[in-house]
Amino acid sequence: MQMQESLRNISKWGAFLGYLFIILGGLYALVGLFLFIVGAIPGIISIFLGIYILRSARQAKDLLQEYEEKALAELMLNYAKFLRLLGILMAIGLIINLIAIGFWMFILITGFNTYY
Repeated sequence: MQMQESLRNISKWGAFLGYLFIILGGLYALVGLFLFIVGAIPGIISIFLGIYILRSARQAKDLLQEYEEKALAELMLNYAKFLRLLGILMAIGLIINLIAIGFWMFILITGFNTYY
């Protein structure tokens, strides 16, 4: 019973978030193209995240109708891809933020030392 409720939630929220990732990713990519070609990369990655989570939602819906081991394996595979890509993005974001903080601290320290 609890498994069916979890699959229902994955199906419902996964579809909502999947479409949201795809729509917002498209907007980010479009805006990024106007700013700079590299600016479209986060939008494209968001589209891939949306596709993976949407596939997981569809597999969860299929599992609710009829249990198949193949559908469960596909759900887990797409969810694992989603988590892996999101984890890589989070690590890259953390590294970039740490570099930016270090850069600004360097600027502040050297800027204050030249005037005082």
